[in-house]
Amino acid sequence: TGQTAGVISGKVVNGTLGAALPSGQEVVLSGYDNFRQALQLTATTSADGAFTFSAVPYVTGRQFLASTNFGGLNYSSDLLNFDRQSAIVNVQLTVFGTTADPGVIQVEQMHISLTSDPNANQVDVADMFVVSNNSDEV
Repeated sequence: TGQTAGVISGKVVNGTLGAALPSGQEVVLSGYDNFRQALQLTATTSADGAFTFSAVPYVTGRQFLASTNFGGLNYSSDLLNFDRQSAIVNVQLTVFGTTADPGVIQVEQMHISLTSDPNANQVDVADMFVVSNNSDEV
């Protein structure tokens, strides 16, 4: 199948109430063919967080992921593809401010799993915690 070109555009927004997003935020677009990275492009956001990747090369089945690093954390879009269209618009990357306040983390559930192996004369213990963040910062 032949290679075609398309456009992917969107916006980086700050999900922390009242927090600004610096202009010039780098956005990386990675393209994958059969789970292998086939391309990587970069764009820079405008003052309002908008970004555009023009002339994005794609072949049937190629999947894309837009990502950015903000405050030392990586944020990514859902998987994107060009099925029956040549433009993907309204891709939103929501980033958040950071906090060092441990009070925003809450343990919702805790599960303990015990398994025994009488042949090995041992008991294995596994803990699983479900936690939530009740703030608009990470």
